[in-house]
Amino acid sequence: MSAKQILALEPYYGGSHREWIDGLIQHSRHDIHLLTLPARKWKWRMRGAAISLAEEFNAQLAHQHWDAVLASSMLNLADFMALTRRTLPQTPAIYYLHENQITYPLHPDERIDYHFAITNLLSVLTADEVVFNSEFNKQSFFEGIQSVLSKIADVAPSAEQLEAKQAASQVIAPPVNFDELHDAPVRDGGPPVVLWNHRWDRDKKPEQFAKALKTLLKNGCEFRAILCGEQFHKTPVEFLDLKRILGSRLVHYGYAPTRRDYANLLAQSDIVVSTATQEFFGLSIVEAVYSGAFPILPRRLNYPNLVPREFHSQTLYDEDEGLPALLERTIQRAAQNQLPNLRHTVVQYGWGSLIKKYDALF
Repeated sequence: MSAKQILALEPYYGGSHREWIDGLIQHSRHDIHLLTLPARKWKWRMRGAAISLAEEFNAQLAHQHWDAVLASSMLNLADFMALTRRTLPQTPAIYYLHENQITYPLHPDERIDYHFAITNLLSVLTADEVVFNSEFNKQSFFEGIQSVLSKIADVAPSAEQLEAKQAASQVIAPPVNFDELHDAPVRDGGPPVVLWNHRWDRDKKPEQFAKALKTLLKNGCEFRAILCGEQFHKTPVEFLDLKRILGSRLVHYGYAPTRRDYANLLAQSDIVVSTATQEFFGLSIVEAVYSGAFPILPRRLNYPNLVPREFHSQTLYDEDEGLPALLERTIQRAAQNQLPNLRHTVVQYGWGSLIKKYDALF
């Protein structure tokens, strides 16, 4: 079968979005041409990126043949297809949702902007193929959009139209590049290392993680810690305080400058923890588990889907207050070399397995 010509559109070319599309370009047997915008000002990307990308396409690429358009969830696909209707006629469009703008937790002073949810909805209705990165993302979108539409006075898609879209939508996970995690160093045999490898932002609840570690210190629990991840705003005050309290117990603090540095941190970790209130897949957890860390996760979002059911009682906590006790028991088990290695449960998320699904989609 001949290779397809795919036009890929990524208005937020950074972080996991960038890793995903770059990986597709590298691993797919099809030819993928990429148009991007820098990863900043995400709200303006959703509102206006279609204008810039359509202008660039119309000026430079409209003369070529395209078999499909692939757009990420930061693009208003309806606007883009309308702005290219004369130069990109009858070309099928795929809409991939890394996230949706319905279930994001809001700051106490923030009010929901339904425009972003409607942008997702219009894009879903426009696309010929809709793909979510997790079943949780898919379910939360179609359940949440009903609440959004209830705010609209008298104009909304029919229930039948939404049900048809939901039934036809696919779930294909974002692949993880495991190759870069193979050559990391072995653990040194000291006290167990607890890892935080998430973005340092309020939706990841760093204050809850810090509170749990402080409780363990009061209980005399012996452990070390790694705090890494991207920072876009101010460092959480709880992490500044935790840095002071942990002292020599802190193996690493701050962003890992290279992928190899990050891989080395994962390989030194015995346990990886999340306290997130927003997470549509969980790439950082998959990376850590593949590297040998045992996951301790809230029983919400997509996390229960990342861990086989037989391990739920050992890995999932129900309320934030349950984290310290489960984490302390897990640290004790790690010190006695009693934690199972769950790498085999996440190998399904590698490029070697998932690229077949993406190529079949194209």
